[in-house]
Amino acid sequence: MLTIDLHYARTLFNPYLLGEVHLHDDVVAKETLNRFLQKTNGIPTTYALILEDFANFVKSQGPFSAMPLMKDLDLLSHEWWDLIRVSKCTLAPIVCCILAQVCSTPSCKRN
Repeated sequence: MLTIDLHYARTLFNPYLLGEVHLHDDVVAKETLNRFLQKTNGIPTTYALILEDFANFVKSQGPFSAMPLMKDLDLLSHEWWDLIRVSKCTLAPIVCCILAQVCSTPSCKRN
């Protein structure tokens, strides 16, 4: 169960979940991701580039065209995005920050 914007973002940016069509076609997930990316950036021109990069990510185009080969390397998702970061991808630095965040869940008990 995804409950906050960060949960949706982390899920949609996971390269190993790209085959999960129901996630990327989900209207709530898309709206949440757009809201999250707008809050994260706020600059209209950069936001447009970020959306373009996300579309390329979902379609495995542009810098993401070699993605299946990278999946075969058995990397964690943040390590995979670190490899993508070297290309001219506007989205990669943002995703690396998102994946570095710790997500808390309501079911966790605090000490």
